[in-house]
Amino acid sequence: MADSPPPSSAGKVNGQIEIRDVRHITEVLERLEYQPHSLSLKFNEVSDISYPTHIERMDAGENLLYLSLCDAPGLEDASLASCLLTLVAETDSTLVSFGELRVQRTTHLAQGLTLEVSLPTVLHTGSKRKDARISLTSAMKVQARIVCFTDQEPLIATLGNISHGGCMLDMPLSRCGSLKGNMDLPSVSLHFPNGEQFKTQASIRYIKPAARSHHASIGLAFTGLDQQGIQQLSHVINETDREVAWRKGEGMQLAGPSTLYAEDRTRRRRHQSRAISVSAPMVEDLKGIVRTQHLFLLALQQQAPLPNKQLAESADTLMQLLQHNRQQLFYALGCLSDEPAWVQHSLAVACRLCDLMLVEPEHAPRAREATIAALVHDMGKAMLVSAELPSLEGTLESGQLERLRQHVPVLIEALEHGGLVTSEMQAEIISGINERLDGTGYPQGLDRHGMTPMSRMASVIDTIDAMTRPRGDRRASTAMEAYQLLYRQPERFDRHWVVRYIQRHGFYPIASLIRFSQGYLAWVIHLDESGQPSRIRVVKNTSQDGAVLNEVLNRVDFAQLGRLEGLVCPDAYGLAPY
Repeated sequence: MADSPPPSSAGKVNGQIEIRDVRHITEVLERLEYQPHSLSLKFNEVSDISYPTHIERMDAGENLLYLSLCDAPGLEDASLASCLLTLVAETDSTLVSFGELRVQRTTHLAQGLTLEVSLPTVLHTGSKRKDARISLTSAMKVQARIVCFTDQEPLIATLGNISHGGCMLDMPLSRCGSLKGNMDLPSVSLHFPNGEQFKTQASIRYIKPAARSHHASIGLAFTGLDQQGIQQLSHVINETDREVAWRKGEGMQLAGPSTLYAEDRTRRRRHQSRAISVSAPMVEDLKGIVRTQHLFLLALQQQAPLPNKQLAESADTLMQLLQHNRQQLFYALGCLSDEPAWVQHSLAVACRLCDLMLVEPEHAPRAREATIAALVHDMGKAMLVSAELPSLEGTLESGQLERLRQHVPVLIEALEHGGLVTSEMQAEIISGINERLDGTGYPQGLDRHGMTPMSRMASVIDTIDAMTRPRGDRRASTAMEAYQLLYRQPERFDRHWVVRYIQRHGFYPIASLIRFSQGYLAWVIHLDESGQPSRIRVVKNTSQDGAVLNEVLNRVDFAQLGRLEGLVCPDAYGLAPY
């Protein structure tokens, strides 16, 4: 990009060429339009996160550059007014940084953010890491397995590009919760289609959420390579370069494809899935809210600006979905089984809390702010993942369980400068949801005299949802089992709210699994006014092992299934709603 001879004002800083000739810098900016590159913007004093951007236009006469950001959660006008910006342009082999840009004006549009910034006054250019990166095509599938802490299950990602210095991975946002910038990773392994593996240590250089996507780009720098590792990495890079050239029909095509990417077709067919593809209504709406939850956690972990606007919009969306078709929404809640447990739980509690508050005149005016708090109330648990607590899944030791109880103060401290979740909601929802009427809860051990009506309501909803999900030390309870436990403990749970919850959701809640006398299992899709199932999705017949069913039936057809026997636990059959 900066291919002309550097002017006399150029020098070297930390191995990079530094240019302060404004005219030359402007020429380099103009040439960006004609060269393939990716652009990102970094707000130096505000955040370590880089945001994808593109140049709308440049006005050299007015000394202005117009930049468009389509996805920049958490950036507020006040925080941008005084900070310096860096615009980074990258190709596979070159990195150019335009520094000392200042925001002159901010415009919020429906599709994103437009910034008017002063033209840069300094440029740094150099090669990226040690050499050019090789970008894989979309058809080249290489699985990456990241281990953040000893004894932690590896996080699964996909290789995007690779060089002698490091690599870029594509990872679902749902798996990024334990990652932090500059984190040292004890193990990163790349698994190629032919079965070959490359294993090394690495350090995280950046975590960039992809615009309007449920994925993030993770930049890694390889560390601790010995001579054998360096030789294997060179082999991997050369073979990847050869495969890319062959697939693109470039000069190396005559040499044929690389054996590194030759997958055993028999093995591939054996692993192909025949799962039924069904998209329940409102699932995509909920996935948009889930994305905001992941971005919020990522911002907390990186100590970056919080996406408060998106979180508030998520609460508004939930309220609109409830008012449109609450039963459809509750079924969609059960279709997010690929998400982490804390996400599923927080979203379900937020939905059910909002649903109950909206029909209670005393509480309806505060439904929106309570929903906002409920969406993040369990996020502190994900923030506690560390070497001492490598996973929230499975059976936890007593010390780990005690550590997990610190999730409330950890989250409240992180939200201290957030501004959106009010102190009242922090006390009543984030903290109060874990308290019990007899004082056996946490973090403050409040009793019936210290718990507000909203905290009492929230603790009932939170406990029922938690009980109906599996945990490392126990199976999931059915809704009926949860109801009975809470109803029989009035000294711990407010019986008024237990009864009100049952009245809203019935004895066969939406998205619960029911069994019929002829062995059929079905998901509850809709309830009638008396709380009885009126529409179901039949998914399995226990008398016919392996039979995959997907039949939606109305009550008039229930007789062919036999007598409704009651609720069963989905985990016992390996089933999840869809």
